Amino acid sequence: MIALGASRDATAALLSTGEVVRWGDSIDLAELAGEAIPTVVDGFAGATQLAVGGEFLCALVRDQVLCWGDDRRSQLGHAASAAPGVTIDHDAVEVAVSGATGCARMKDGTVQCWGSTRARIAGVDRTEQPPTADFPAQVTPAPLPAIAGATALVVGNWSACARVGTANVCWGTNMGSQLGPVGDTVLQPAPNTALAALDHLAIGDSAVCGIDGDGHAVCTGRRSGPPRDRRSAGLPVANTDAELGAFMAEHDRIAADLAVARTLPNLEHVRAIALGSRHGCAITGEGHVACWGDGERGQLGDGSTRERDEPGEVPGTTDAVAIAAGRDHTCVLTRARDVLCWGNNVSGQLGDPSGTDQRAAPAHVVGLPNAS
Repeated sequence: MIALGASRDATAALLSTGEVVRWGDSIDLAELAGEAIPTVVDGFAGATQLAVGGEFLCALVRDQVLCWGDDRRSQLGHAASAAPGVTIDHDAVEVAVSGATGCARMKDGTVQCWGSTRARIAGVDRTEQPPTADFPAQVTPAPLPAIAGATALVVGNWSACARVGTANVCWGTNMGSQLGPVGDTVLQPAPNTALAALDHLAIGDSAVCGIDGDGHAVCTGRRSGPPRDRRSAGLPVANTDAELGAFMAEHDRIAADLAVARTLPNLEHVRAIALGSRHGCAITGEGHVACWGDGERGQLGDGSTRERDEPGEVPGTTDAVAIAAGRDHTCVLTRARDVLCWGNNVSGQLGDPSGTDQRAAPAHVVGLPNAS
């Protein structure tokens, strides 16, 4: 096994044989829905990279991007079919997907995207539209003209970033000011100065994290996702003109604060980061895993369901080499090629067929075929 991927309520793995295995129910094909037992997805033979979105997944096979799953928002980039179909037929070198959007980095350093345009990641129309506008899907891959020379790519549910030269160029919906204090939407890909020195970016719903040159985890935006409502978060609610003025002033202050890059404590020699909707986890150089953010479904793996403002170690994880986070679950791949998962299991995304709806501590995924 060489890679893991997760999104929303599903998990997938790329085996050393080039086969793709998935479990959980977010990939919405009736014959496989709800399966907690890992199942091989036929048609991805020879895959070298895996990317998992909400209800669909894609893989890089030679220089092609193949996608499979639900296509209600054109997230496959091709006509829906029972087997994986070709989204990009040549010159692709990297694929990244999340939510209902997919993007690929091409051999010439350009980036092509497809699928839902609601988050403003995909779509050739890079002009502002009112919030009530009906955003048409980008049915087939289309290049983003503002990006050239990209060397890395990452896509989240609401925003995306590409490495171009020494800059991380980002765009999309700015839910937690993770893209800077630049308003609710970044329509044109633009350098993010707060992220400039970071590599190996990970994107959550309202946060971006990366690794600096000293091996520290550095983040912008909300570490544990957006508040469920403004009152519960202690933020102002606008009911009158006077309150609206106070709301906007507080909004701007909070946005500026969230846009500042922050180094997370208790983490050194970080090798990888994964962000879910409201939580994050990192692997340190020793193979230990530490998590932070919302723990309501046990996704922090510390045996509790409490929230953590700072990273805390996940017991029993001492040799992790890869990590993936879904909406509220987390999985790691170990040096021994085992997969451990914890968090929400309502859809079988932990690979646990026992019927338990969540686990607050790591447990082995059973039944992985050829997990070598």
